[in-house]
Amino acid sequence: MAKYLSLSDFEQIISELSRHMDIDFSAFSPFPLKNIVAANMQKCNAPDAAQYIAKISRDKYFQAALLNDLSFFETEMFRDAAFWSLLHDSVLPALGKRYEKLNFFLPVSNTGEELFSLIILLKDCGIFEKSTLYVSCMNKKNAEDIRNGLADKKKFAVCKKNLDEQKMPIDLSKHFTSKSCHEVLNEKPNSNVHVEISLFNHFPDKDFHLILMRNKLMFLSEKMHRSLIGEVDSRIIPGGFLALGYRENILEKEIEKKYEQVINTEKIFRKIG
Repeated sequence: MAKYLSLSDFEQIISELSRHMDIDFSAFSPFPLKNIVAANMQKCNAPDAAQYIAKISRDKYFQAALLNDLSFFETEMFRDAAFWSLLHDSVLPALGKRYEKLNFFLPVSNTGEELFSLIILLKDCGIFEKSTLYVSCMNKKNAEDIRNGLADKKKFAVCKKNLDEQKMPIDLSKHFTSKSCHEVLNEKPNSNVHVEISLFNHFPDKDFHLILMRNKLMFLSEKMHRSLIGEVDSRIIPGGFLALGYRENILEKEIEKKYEQVINTEKIFRKIG
């Protein structure tokens, strides 16, 4: 059971963590973050906020553990399979027919599960070779795992169930080889897949045909949501897509006016133009 953490202690911890780890933790909604920090305090055997701050500020191991815990918006491949099915059946074929080259961006895909999902769909649609994918994650270990095509073995049964429920014609055994601890992508992300370490504060200097942020905005503070959606909008070309997932909304009304909701149930938007 996680330690009880007062609001004042939490705010002090977040301030110190942001300073020591060069990450703006205020970007996250405080509700899930507070629980994650409390659980991490327990892992560190820190009895109070002062000792936790002292320990985590100098211990890279506990910093890495906290970053891994912050993957709270990561799920197995093809989670919300209806979302992925609509990308596969409607969005990706439309982009493939219209453009000779395609750019995709997945901000903060910490475990690579959604990147792997998109790669599989692009291959199935026959447009992977003309696509360039950019993905960011929060720490070095996750970046290496993504580059090596490592997926969580424990999540595969759930992933297969997702595909079966939506009747998606994807055979994971054709894309992955089972190892003792991981499922390994048969073709590791290559030169057309770029992985960098960042939070939501850095975007590749590119124009994108699709930015995929399935159910991520809901974990951010309102201030960060509004700032980020402005940056996202500036990088999507007219006719490009913003894929958010069914739980999300665009809070900035002036930006929302620039988009038509082409798939209402899954909050997939097309930029007008």
